[in-house]
Amino acid sequence: MAYTIILATLASISWSILFAAIKGISVVAADFESMLSTSPDFMIPDLIFSLIIAYLAGRAVGKRVPAQELKFGFVVALIALAIYIPLFVLADAIQTYPPWYNILSLLVVILAIPYGAKSTSKS
Repeated sequence: MAYTIILATLASISWSILFAAIKGISVVAADFESMLSTSPDFMIPDLIFSLIIAYLAGRAVGKRVPAQELKFGFVVALIALAIYIPLFVLADAIQTYPPWYNILSLLVVILAIPYGAKSTSKS
């Protein structure tokens, strides 16, 4: 599960740099970091990518615990939140990012992992 968080972080950073390059924005510029935290052009794709990775993480959990997919999906979501929230606080995300992004980021973790786990259920 820690690999999922690391993968999501690296993918998110890579996506942002690629997107900036496509839009012609210099990633060396001093305002690149503020652009990442204020521009919906970066935040919305990041949320979508995070949603996909969390869903796939849930599917990986669901495949390993037949008949208990939802239960363990929520367990993994809680563990992910236990890792995510301290990082969220340490990064001062509440001040850095807009409220809608913070709320959706947390909801992605809470909902996408259990949903992905449940999607593997045979019933």
